[in-house]
Amino acid sequence: MTILNFAHGEFLMLACTWLLVLRALGNPPYVAVFGVFFAIFIFGVIVQSGLIQRMLGTQLLRQILLLLGISMLMTGWQCSSGSLIRANCKLRGHPTR
Repeated sequence: MTILNFAHGEFLMLACTWLLVLRALGNPPYVAVFGVFFAIFIFGVIVQSGLIQRMLGTQLLRQILLLLGISMLMTGWQCSSGSLIRANCKLRGHPTR
C-alpha cells in the first residue's frame, strides 16, 4: 500500500447518510441498502481509478491534499443530505432537533 486514505471514514458516513435519505424518501429497507451498496461501490471505483490511481508515485503532500479534499467534499455532501432528511421529516410531521 503506497497511499494513506484519509477519506475512508467519509465513505462510510456518506453511505449511511444516503441510506437515511433513501429511507426518508419512502424506499423499502432492502432496496435502500442494495442501492446504497452499489452506489458507494461505483463511487469508490470512480474515485480510485479517476483520482487516487493518478496520484500514486507523486509527492506525499499532493496525495495528502487530494485525500483531505475528497474528505471535505464528502463531508459537505453529507451536510447537504442531512438538510434534505430534516426537511423531509418536517414535511411528514416527524420531530426533528
